[in-house]
Amino acid sequence: FAEQPVKGYELRLEGPRPADAERLHARLRRGEPAVLTRIQAGVLRVDLRSLREEDLAVVAERIVSLIRQGGRTP
Repeated sequence: FAEQPVKGYELRLEGPRPADAERLHARLRRGEPAVLTRIQAGVLRVDLRSLREEDLAVVAERIVSLIRQGGRTP
């Protein structure tokens, strides 16, 4: 029954250009800790069901930090 959606929450991030999602996706996967994301229709998606509650703040800080850095490499 893989066609039926599983209830949960996800974070969706969309930038002004499609390449923004790809760039953020790659940087989140390479960082420490790695954050697994997926892209669907140009929107970066983070499945929050896969995170422990104590990891949410760390992931949020990584995302905000990378967004503030923009296109610059770390």
